[in-house]
Amino acid sequence: MDKRKWLCEHGYLKIAKGLECISTKGVALVSDVDEERLRKFFKSGEKTFPDNLARDMKRGAQGLMARLGSDDIIEILYAMAQEVAA
Repeated sequence: MDKRKWLCEHGYLKIAKGLECISTKGVALVSDVDEERLRKFFKSGEKTFPDNLARDMKRGAQGLMARLGSDDIIEILYAMAQEVAA
């Protein structure tokens, strides 16, 4: 199965106005931060991530890239989503 299609079907990617977008669920997964923490930020209306959240997201993403040996966001997202699904 096509990875992008699977990720869309499971809520990790969305198509908005013809563009592929990563969902909050997907951002949380590839940045290794709690989804509720991200939702709270997005609902706050703030435009810029707080320093501590940005730092945690960067560290989480870097850790996943090192662990999986890839910097391809689709590959990382798919691998992490497969772990969650297992």
